[in-house]
Amino acid sequence: MMPVVLTPEAENELMEASMYLKEQRLGLSDEFDREIARLLHLIGEYPRLGARFRNSRYRYVVSRRFSYVIYYEIKKAIVLVVAIPHGRRRQGYWRKRK
Repeated sequence: MMPVVLTPEAENELMEASMYLKEQRLGLSDEFDREIARLLHLIGEYPRLGARFRNSRYRYVVSRRFSYVIYYEIKKAIVLVVAIPHGRRRQGYWRKRK
């Protein structure tokens, strides 16, 4: 299993999404947090699971229930999560971060 590391920007997106869902319905943010944790564990276990993003080095997996996307790249010893936006957000906006 490869360690999964979130960039500060991805951590902020995750925190903002969780806070937003907490305001929507009691317990919804807990369900979201569990779903994202499950997907992060899965990509740590199977890093090549995600589809390639536009033939780049980045991959992604989608939380269908919550419509959030986890964009990541496989480094030598880690899986680096670069963004966790809502699925309706403009694709690739996060590529300018590096």
